[in-house]
Amino acid sequence: MKSQIVSQTKTSMLISGVVKITYDKKDDEAITKYALINLKNDLTNVLGEEAILATESKNSKIIVATIDTSLAKSQKNYELLREATK
Repeated sequence: MKSQIVSQTKTSMLISGVVKITYDKKDDEAITKYALINLKNDLTNVLGEEAILATESKNSKIIVATIDTSLAKSQKNYELLREATK
């Protein structure tokens, strides 16, 4: 079952099911891998279901990328990041 965000605020979100994580393959491989493993383990522990690592996805809600990469700079992602850091 794919996850859906049912409620989202600046500081918290309620997620059910498996969570997709989007990452930018252009970022430093070692740093990205370390960040993804930690995030995946945290999500698996919190949700009680295994998180799946995924490549770019229009439906992804979790983005792991350096702020100046093309993935982070895409218009939709940029707006989400800007709103989250206000």
